[in-house]
Amino acid sequence: MKKNLPLKEIEINDLEIKLLHLKNLVVESKELIQLGFKYLLKVNFRNKDEWAYPILLLFLSRGFELLMKAMICYKTYESNHDSKDENTYFPSTAFFKKNIGHNLVRLKGLIIQNYKGIEKRKNKANERLIKELRKDRYFLLNDKNLSSLLKLFSDYSRQGRYYELNMITESNKSVYSAKNEFDKIIFSFIQKDKALSNEWNKEESNFIEDEFIDNIDNVWSKVVKENIFTTLKNYFEILYRQFSYGLLGEKAIEVSYFLEINFKF
Repeated sequence: MKKNLPLKEIEINDLEIKLLHLKNLVVESKELIQLGFKYLLKVNFRNKDEWAYPILLLFLSRGFELLMKAMICYKTYESNHDSKDENTYFPSTAFFKKNIGHNLVRLKGLIIQNYKGIEKRKNKANERLIKELRKDRYFLLNDKNLSSLLKLFSDYSRQGRYYELNMITESNKSVYSAKNEFDKIIFSFIQKDKALSNEWNKEESNFIEDEFIDNIDNVWSKVVKENIFTTLKNYFEILYRQFSYGLLGEKAIEVSYFLEINFKF
């Protein structure tokens, strides 16, 4: 049996360390998004203010932000790793702070740029893959629900995480509430759907109290599952395909399996 090598004989260079941390970033982001999805699917009208919002907003906003920033790192490495200047292999801290911050909408704009040149790769063998990537790009460019949710996550990360504290320390100012903004998104879906709107607006007198609460819980949960969850699930799968289909380079393909999620929560 071989003896374990002493630690001093195990040499890992700086690049390998950075790629290991990048892989860990992907794993962390997936775990956060997965937890966010689980809590999202538990949200109803009755419990939303008690625990669900702070947890799901924290997990989803941080998870998607980290995943997209990891994607930018992989894409930068793929573009620059042949350079003699290792300082160009990955984006700098200053780049993220100055150009992006916690702006998930701006991150999405950078992610869309990864589709440049896909038409040139088209051949008979990959025609179906290119068609799927075109569809993904269209969704990223045009889905208003996704844009609203990413803006919500951005605003939550920038100013909504400390809502309760801000209500104490900034009592004379208008304090941003991500929970209120999430409610507005839910109500916008209810208002656009006649059947849901009619169900929501049924008179309380038509029910005993518990039945009335159950009814609006069902409407709220239906919107979350069919609109919010579906949109974010689709977005996550699109990001996953950028990894697995090679848009971010070979190193990203190697870690793509860490992003696999079983959505049967």
